[in-house]
Amino acid sequence: MNKIKLSLPTASTLVGSGSTRIQFGRADTSAQATSLSGTWEILPTLLSLNASITSYTYRDDTGFPGQWYNWRSYNPTSNTYGSWQASPIQGKNLGYLTVDEFKDYEMASLMNPDGSTVSDDQIESHIRIASKVIDGFCGQTFGLQRATEKHNYRQDTRRVYPNNRPVVSVQGMDVWVTTGQKATFQLTDLFVNYTAGYVEVTSLASVTYSLFPAIVNMGLIVPVAEITYTYGFATPPDDIKDATAIITTESLGLASLAKQGFAGVASADIGDISIRTSRPVREIHGGSIPPQAIGLLEGYRNTTLR
Repeated sequence: MNKIKLSLPTASTLVGSGSTRIQFGRADTSAQATSLSGTWEILPTLLSLNASITSYTYRDDTGFPGQWYNWRSYNPTSNTYGSWQASPIQGKNLGYLTVDEFKDYEMASLMNPDGSTVSDDQIESHIRIASKVIDGFCGQTFGLQRATEKHNYRQDTRRVYPNNRPVVSVQGMDVWVTTGQKATFQLTDLFVNYTAGYVEVTSLASVTYSLFPAIVNMGLIVPVAEITYTYGFATPPDDIKDATAIITTESLGLASLAKQGFAGVASADIGDISIRTSRPVREIHGGSIPPQAIGLLEGYRNTTLR
C-alpha cells in the first residue's frame, strides 16, 4: 500500500474549468512514470477535487514499495484529460494497518504527555515501523511486491523457483541461451503452481523454444531464466494485522515515556508512583517484539535453504 501526497495550488482553476477529477498512474521507476512506458499502468480510482482545497492524499492499496506516480486532470463533463506531469511523485509505503483500523483496536492511549493528541501521521509512522519489524522477524513481506530475478533454467523440469513466496502472478519470463539471444514466453505458455511456488513452461510448440537445442550447443551451458513476478499478500492475514497493532501500541507507549525523559529506563520510582517496563525504551526500535505478538507471528516465519 502506498500513499501519495499531492500539492495542488491550481485546484480552484482546474475545478473552474470543469476538471474536477485527478487520474493517477504508476510505474516501478521515475523514468518509466515520466515516459509512461515499461511497467507503467493507469489506476482506475479517480481523486475528486475541491476548489478550496490545495492539498490531497491518494491511497493506492495495491502499490508496491518504491513505486512512482504521475497524474493528470480529468473533465467528466467533456470526458477529456489534461497532460501528464513532467515530474512524478514517489509513493510512501504504508504498513499493515490503516490509522483508522489501528484506532478501532482501542489498545493505545493517543494522548501526548503535554495533553495534545497524537497525530495520524505519527501513528502512521509507528505502524510502518511495526510492519517492517514483522517483515524482519518473519523473513517475508505481507504486502504486494514485484521482483525480477535470474535463475538457472533446467530443461528436464522446465521449472523456475522464484526466491519469494507466495507468488501472486507472473508478468513475464525470458530464457537466455547466449549473451545476446533469448526466448520470450507468452504468459499463456506459463503455469504457476501457487502452492509449491514454481513457474513451469507448459508449451513446447513455441517457435522460439524449438530453437533451444541448436542454440544451447553454441551458447550457455545452462540457460538462464529471467522472471518478473508479483509476490506477497493483497490483504495481510488477520494475525499479521493483530501483531502490527500490538507492536504499534508498545512503540507508541515507549515513545511517550521517552518524551517524559524515561528513554532507556527499565524502572523508576517517583514518590508513590512506580513505573516498570519489560525492557529499555530503545529496544523496540532495534526490533524487539512483545511476547503476545511473537505468538501470532511464529507460524509465519520463513526460512530459505540454499
